[in-house]
Amino acid sequence: MRILYHHRLGSKDGQYVHVTEIIKSLQKQGHEVVVVEPRMLEKNDFGGETPLVALLKKCMPQFLYEIAEFSYSFIAFVKIMYAGVRNKPEVIYERFSLYMIAGVVAKRLLGIPLILEINAPLYEERSEDLTISLNKFARWTQYYTFMQADLLLPVTGVLAKSLKDYDVPDAKVDVVHNGINTEIFSFLGSKQAYRQDIGIPNRITVGFVGFLRGWHKLEYLLEAFSKATAGRNVTLLIIGDGPGKDELVELAERLGIEERVLVTGIVDRETMPDYIAALDIAILPNVVRYSSPLKLFEYLAMQCAVIAPDTDNIREVLVDGETALLFEKGQVNDLANKIKDLLDHPDLREKIAIAGRNLITRSRYTWDDNSMRIVEHAHELIAKRSNR
Repeated sequence: MRILYHHRLGSKDGQYVHVTEIIKSLQKQGHEVVVVEPRMLEKNDFGGETPLVALLKKCMPQFLYEIAEFSYSFIAFVKIMYAGVRNKPEVIYERFSLYMIAGVVAKRLLGIPLILEINAPLYEERSEDLTISLNKFARWTQYYTFMQADLLLPVTGVLAKSLKDYDVPDAKVDVVHNGINTEIFSFLGSKQAYRQDIGIPNRITVGFVGFLRGWHKLEYLLEAFSKATAGRNVTLLIIGDGPGKDELVELAERLGIEERVLVTGIVDRETMPDYIAALDIAILPNVVRYSSPLKLFEYLAMQCAVIAPDTDNIREVLVDGETALLFEKGQVNDLANKIKDLLDHPDLREKIAIAGRNLITRSRYTWDDNSMRIVEHAHELIAKRSNR
């Protein structure tokens, strides 16, 4: 199958990992993928944002920036149409962006179906963050895109429920959680061997992976770690970098745990699995209520005992006491107690870690499985069109 993949990402981060892994999986399965994306993205390093986008956000009034966002739809439309006429794809696969109507307009002119991947209710998200000025217009573009797409693939059931506010029929929706690349995230050997390979102390290790930004609430993790590990020789490994790094280091000093807290800085995707595999206990200190965290599936695949917030989207994947320990979101003491439980009970820690690793295979949380579902849906949509 020939698939036109369109997205409007402005930075290389977890979102970009999702994009590249789906493309690689589709190509591995023998499909041809024509990628339409912002040209400036190619110049970014992993973790970096397009400088022009960052400058516009900083300097432009909010309503003008939103007009610029919508105006990009015209550029994207021309690029999609050019790629469509030249390559004759059988389906468009698009990652949803607010103010982006190029895909739904182009699919009509090209006469092919559009599958829309939805990772967040962007209008609602930005309204809560007060980064929307053109409220009615922004909501209309989201409504129009949802209604005109042939199929919507939200990443969680929580997100799927929110589509009911836009009168999207259930028949047009299929929940596809994020996943992992099993060729890269494959646990081999022992925790001790992985710790030796990356050069950290060979002792029980608690950790987190991700860009160090405020919404992750890493201060909760440091405070809970301090409470749970007093008098214990346990390492906290923070795998990542970002604007919150200096504050974390200062907090570790105030808590008196700086000698047991290691912050790696940026780790490339090729060696990331080794760092995650070094963790005995992997923690999600905070989650967005509708998200499907990439790091969760990576933790599971690398046989870490997971601790995560007890929220609806997390319970779609994990079972408390079986494949993870769940704590009350925002409660540092509860998080500390869960860390302490896993430190005090090695058998429970091992049981949960192994059950989590088996969950990846049993529930097919892989990019390859996701790609196969995308192609199955594409064939169904094409067949439906041909029968009209």
